[in-house]
Amino acid sequence: MLEMLSSSIVFLAVAILLVAAVSPAHAGLLPGKAGGLELQAQGVRKKGPLKVYALGLYSPSDVFDAPDEASLWSKLRLSKSGSGARGIVCVLTFKVSAQKMSGALIDSLKPRFKGPSSALDALSDKIVEGCSGGGGKGTVFEFLCLSKDKIQVSVNGNDQGVVEASNVGGAFADIYLDEKGVSPTLKVDILQKWKGE
Repeated sequence: MLEMLSSSIVFLAVAILLVAAVSPAHAGLLPGKAGGLELQAQGVRKKGPLKVYALGLYSPSDVFDAPDEASLWSKLRLSKSGSGARGIVCVLTFKVSAQKMSGALIDSLKPRFKGPSSALDALSDKIVEGCSGGGGKGTVFEFLCLSKDKIQVSVNGNDQGVVEASNVGGAFADIYLDEKGVSPTLKVDILQKWKGE
């Protein structure tokens, strides 16, 4: 009886922690739409114990019409499906310099992107230029992957322009959607939406 009770308590504690991780307190910072796409899932990007930014995945809802989990991830990933648009919105919950934010994103993009380094430089420049006053708490970065080959960048609602290169949009979305995605909480939220939980 005592074993059953302690197992139930452990299960309940794990469930509470999982819900808290997937539903960040900062989720209210995310807009309902980005680039005409609906907010579909949310998570956080952590560096050690710190939640650096809240993030949202924006896409057409029909990408969740998948018969199995493998099909879901293939439909979500532009690098695999090649169709539609995906948006990633990041809202800083911690003060980060523009150079650090840009550097972290570019470092995550490099192993996924096989195109020219000039595209990475252009993306980095757009992020840094958009944060001319620094990347303070509440700074909003919007990355609209218009296709697998095109990404539009805006910072705090100010359009910074478009970067075009083979699979730059797909590779950027893969920072969050591939098997090594940097936000496990986002991936859990995606799966819960797909399962109807």
